[in-house]
Order: sequence, then structure tokens, then C-alpha cells
Amino acid sequence: MRVICETGSLRKAATVLGVTQPTLSSRIAHLEDQLGARLFDRSRGQSRPTDLALFIAGRAAVMADEAARLTEETRRLSSGRAGVVRIGASAGLRVMFTDLVATLSSRHPRIGLDLVTVPTQWLADRLMQRKLDLLVCPALDDAPAAIESELLIETEIVVVGAPRPSHVQLATDTPPGCSSTR
Repeated sequence: MRVICETGSLRKAATVLGVTQPTLSSRIAHLEDQLGARLFDRSRGQSRPTDLALFIAGRAAVMADEAARLTEETRRLSSGRAGVVRIGASAGLRVMFTDLVATLSSRHPRIGLDLVTVPTQWLADRLMQRKLDLLVCPALDDAPAAIESELLIETEIVVVGAPRPSHVQLATDTPPGCSSTR
């Protein structure tokens, strides 16, 4: 259903999924029978997703992302690494973190640190999509309400985090010159 919604047609979705269009149509019909609701409005060779289909496709996308993340984290843990903290920084601030990343990496060798530099306006979106765990950037004037920020040092840099269990060790061992908050 997610692929049909993304591609906009049963034919394109069937190609992406590697099945025939009749097979995909049959699977959708079976799912509609199970749910007792129509998922697509069909007319003139087009299938338009219903609100229910869009809802399910959205949830399926989140579940697919979580499954990919679970696979990635399982591989990392089985290789002896504790995890990765993905830090997003504005392009102008990246230079400030070279020493911090090196210090944290030497103190916590089992925890990987990925420093990602993207334009400031993309940082909040990446955090909300769970593609970043922490932001270090100028104050976000139009940050979503779900993002709370706190001034940590006397500058216009704000650090925003999405806590995960693997971050507990980092929060308890702050490098010199840095402050931390739970």
C-alpha cells in the first residue's frame, strides 16, 4: 500500500515490488476484505488512495524506517559497538566540534559519533525524522513545537537532542569546557 501511494499507480507499484499488477490488485482486494473497508477508489484505470490507505501507508513508512534502524543497530551491537550518536551542526559550526568529537571518540570507543553538516533550515526536520540525535546550531526561530531547546552556553548556539538509551553514558561523562543537561 505504501508503494502504491508513493508511486501513484498499481502498475508502477507492481514493477517496484517485482509482482504482476493482477497479483498486487488481488493482494489489495484481500486486504480490503480483511479490514472491511475500501483502501483505493478505482475509476478509469486509476486507483486513488482513501484516507484510510494514506493513514496506513504513513504508519507503514514509519515502521519500515524503524525496521531498518533495528537492523542497523543489531549489526552494530553484534560487532561490539554500543551505538552511534548522529550530531547535526550548521556548516559554520562544524569546525568547533572537531576536538569534541575526537575527545568523545577516545573516551567512548564503543560509541560512534557521526557529525553531519547540513543547512540550518534542514536540521529541525532531520531531528523530527529521527535522522539526527542532536543538533548544534544557531537558535531555530521556526522550530516545531515538539522540539524544546535550552541555552547551554552564552552564545546563539542551541543543542537539541532526541535521547536514546545508548546516550546515558555520554551524558554522564562531559568533556572539559562543555556543560550538559539531562
